[in-house]
Amino acid sequence: MRFKNLISNPYALTPKAGAATLSTVLMIAAIVLLIAVSGVIVSSVLVNAALNERLAAEALLTARAGAQDAMVRIVRDKDFVSNNPSICSITTCDYSIAVSSGRTADVTITDTATGFEVVSVGRAVGRRKVIRAELGVDPVTGEVKVHFFREDYQL
Repeated sequence: MRFKNLISNPYALTPKAGAATLSTVLMIAAIVLLIAVSGVIVSSVLVNAALNERLAAEALLTARAGAQDAMVRIVRDKDFVSNNPSICSITTCDYSIAVSSGRTADVTITDTATGFEVVSVGRAVGRRKVIRAELGVDPVTGEVKVHFFREDYQL
């Protein structure tokens, strides 16, 4: 009787016919879920990398602004370190500049025998970049020359 039913209706299901289908559907669902989770993780990593790069660039620009501010102060007053006892010691001057919200530059000006050394540390939301510059001052004419102005990787 059972065989007669299968011959007359070839699409009739037996009691075990759905077991293979269920495992196949579960396997395909697991693969799709794995691909979706992998996509979310990759996109999250890419977004964080782009944000980190932008913050590093902002920290570098903040450090540069601090170094340029120090250079302007030195050009305006060749005896800047000795003329500002409120923020300077005998040969070193430390001050901070708030460039924008959450972005600050900590500037150190050191009076050397031949001129000034400027170190500016720019910070932007946990990122930190350093600009170092050396300025030479002619004692006779008062002319200020920049010997170097570069990003420094050590502090």
